[in-house]
Amino acid sequence: MTNGETGTSSCDGPVNGSKPTGPGKSGYDGRYGTKDPDTCQSGGEGAGVFSITIPTSTGDQHISDKDNTFTYGGFKAGSPFSGEFKGSRMSGTFDVQPLDGDCASKPVTKFHVKGKGTLT
Repeated sequence: MTNGETGTSSCDGPVNGSKPTGPGKSGYDGRYGTKDPDTCQSGGEGAGVFSITIPTSTGDQHISDKDNTFTYGGFKAGSPFSGEFKGSRMSGTFDVQPLDGDCASKPVTKFHVKGKGTLT
């Protein structure tokens, strides 16, 4: 959970038909282990709401992808783990780099996510 749109996002093409004028904000609120118990070592799946607000030539465009799902692979110490996300408006890939914790001896409590997606 990102506690709102705390991440930064940019768009290369139109958003709801309008030209982006600069970087926007994005966030994700969801849960992992929605089908079975998951760990960061085993990988797994989850679901949630992806939201993004992009400033455009006609004002801020806000999109909330409420049916977003994701899958991710297992974490290996010292390297990021990655996954895919899919929803009715946004889909793509992401990489996660833990900032606090190692998933083996200490839970991961902070991480940085980089994603690349297509907005429809």
